[in-house]
Amino acid sequence: MFVGRQFVMPGGPDFFVRLRRKPARTAVLSAVRCLFVAATLYTPFARAELALEFVGVTAGKGQVMVSIWGSKDTYFKQAAWRAVYPVPPVLALDGRFSITITEPLPPELAVSVFYDANANNTLDTHWFGLPAEAVGSSNNVQGRFGPPAFKDAKVAYSGAPQSLVIHLNKLLSD
Repeated sequence: MFVGRQFVMPGGPDFFVRLRRKPARTAVLSAVRCLFVAATLYTPFARAELALEFVGVTAGKGQVMVSIWGSKDTYFKQAAWRAVYPVPPVLALDGRFSITITEPLPPELAVSVFYDANANNTLDTHWFGLPAEAVGSSNNVQGRFGPPAFKDAKVAYSGAPQSLVIHLNKLLSD
């Protein structure tokens, strides 16, 4: 084996010098790797069950689009969690549909939902901007001239199993 211009036998006197340096470097690299893995696995969100029950959907028609917002700064900009659920053909009671979320969620959250009756993956609006489809939010608050404020819709989420009932209402009748 060549080191620089000298030939050094593997296991020769240079072997022990390299061996002494390697554990320190390996320890530093291992510590950096552990910190990286810990940082990627750490999430400030709590993981438990959040049951959402939606009132005001039609059996077997359309889909429910759910967004969970984690802070005032990201409200209606970047969802902490988002999913689409097709409405089952048979509903439990008078237009009620339930889902359970087991993903990590922020400690304060706001839920916004709309019932996409025609399943076109967009919130249909009237010509002046009001939603033509049923919408709802946590705490069942409605905004004036837009979505409700985060402070009105936010719910404290401790990570313990919790349930919310969200009423989906059309703002204007057809």
